[in-house]
Amino acid sequence: MDVLTQQMNSVYASIVYPNTVIKGASIVLGCSGNVLVFLVYTIWIPDRDNIRYFIPFLAIVDALGSLFQGTFYLVADIYAFIFPSDVACRLLYFVFTSLSGISAHCLLVMALQRFLFICRPFGRQMSLLNKRLSLVFISLASGAYAIPLLFYSGVKEETISFRGQNFTAFICRVVVHVSSSSTAYVTILFLLTLVNVIVTSVLYIPVCKTMFRASKSIRTTSQRESSSVDPRQPDKSNSRNIISEEVIDGENRDAKKVMIGKPKTNAAMSRISVMFFIVILVYIISYIPSFIVILINHTLKEFDPLQLSDAGLNTWRFFNTTSLFNHVSNPFIYLYYDKKFRKALDKLIGRRTSKGHHSGRHLRNIE
Repeated sequence: MDVLTQQMNSVYASIVYPNTVIKGASIVLGCSGNVLVFLVYTIWIPDRDNIRYFIPFLAIVDALGSLFQGTFYLVADIYAFIFPSDVACRLLYFVFTSLSGISAHCLLVMALQRFLFICRPFGRQMSLLNKRLSLVFISLASGAYAIPLLFYSGVKEETISFRGQNFTAFICRVVVHVSSSSTAYVTILFLLTLVNVIVTSVLYIPVCKTMFRASKSIRTTSQRESSSVDPRQPDKSNSRNIISEEVIDGENRDAKKVMIGKPKTNAAMSRISVMFFIVILVYIISYIPSFIVILINHTLKEFDPLQLSDAGLNTWRFFNTTSLFNHVSNPFIYLYYDKKFRKALDKLIGRRTSKGHHSGRHLRNIE
């Protein structure tokens, strides 16, 4: 291999070192955080209503996604011009594209579940069998449409210019030999990802609207009840725990089934819906920079990111890899929004730090 190529590779690696550090931290946080999520939700949080059914599966996918996608980006930063293996390039593209697809489609199914549960409570819901079949289907489909990458991708030998030097580089590319079929495939893959983002967004918009309207009705009713309570009469707590059907009328009737019940239950349901909304929102935001990069690459043929300044190159590289954060962010979102998850973690930490033999009993049932 040319000495100049190795030297310029070292120059590039030193320039994008901040991105390399971010990706290394993302791998550690994504893998450890999602494995912890899987263990806690599987072992210590009972999910009798299947509200959190998809979380353990998504956690495993995101843990693997953090590992493989993060590793690919890390190696591409360190060995940008001297990628070490054609086989590794093809396999990494295939694996992380499959995992990214599974994660994205799982979020779509989660959005559909919340839409049916919140906005169509009297309609047909997703059964446990439907949920299991959906996970099998999206896993097989994502693996299937990633298979062509095993043939199209690879290490490409090309002459490039970087920092005033022309040299031969060996770069891992999604397409080595451009053809009509490869162009069509990449376009379809891009459109599939874009459509998934749009449909997921469209499904969750009415969920947010319904939850907002129902919460507003509950607050209005609570204020009305508080102002009308006769202090001389005994407290009829049961009547306060039930939201009458008249409260949720017209616009809000879809939320009737979900929001009828105890205030604490209503608050928990709202918090879980907000949690899933944030998960989906982060997913959407994490893909927007990647879409922008793809559009620039395909519309501005003369644009060469290698000619950018050091700061510009780091910014470009960061934007090109933001989809990795979709795999990393969820454990932090669960930690903030899900009280059961926080409670389980607190007791797990207490179990590990306490020397008492009774401390582990509290983990058996997190209500």
